[in-house]
Amino acid sequence: MQESVNITIDGVGLKMNPGGVDFYPDEIAPYDHQIRMAEIMSSNDDYIAVNTAPTGGGKTWSWAVPVIEKQMTALAVLPTNALITDQKSAIEEYKEQYTDAGYLEVLSLTGRTTTDLKRKWGVRTKGEAISEEVKLLNEQNKSVIVLTNADIFTILRGDKYQSALAKASTAMFDAVVFDEFHLADTKGWN
Repeated sequence: MQESVNITIDGVGLKMNPGGVDFYPDEIAPYDHQIRMAEIMSSNDDYIAVNTAPTGGGKTWSWAVPVIEKQMTALAVLPTNALITDQKSAIEEYKEQYTDAGYLEVLSLTGRTTTDLKRKWGVRTKGEAISEEVKLLNEQNKSVIVLTNADIFTILRGDKYQSALAKASTAMFDAVVFDEFHLADTKGWN
């Protein structure tokens, strides 16, 4: 006869703040790690911050909310195109629901979206398409959050697209984020 065993797993407890905190709308009670990240991002020009909150613990919002609220620019390198799509939707939803962020554009750069940009601009290369899109955003005085994957990031850093974004490199961004870095595929990284 087999004995029955009951196991209860409560999960990781993340300390929440009661709300009313700078950067976050009143109806959102941010986690402490989100508040700490917002404080780091707003009070330091040069920093490296590592957020080790668990998956689903709000790491994306720890950088995205300060970027949106402070009208910063950011480059986020994500491990999968599916996560890029999810993050773009979530950031745009936050932008529409909680801010008047007409100044902000969320640009995803994947193999597919760069091909779409190439068609949109009627240019020969993906690099030219990225350059045209970045130029337009600059002319419109838009802050931008660029979401991309490790492969595109590597191509941009190596200036293989010969785009304005690559030439400006990471220096044009207020924040550069590697999200879920432990999941990134090393194909193409050097």
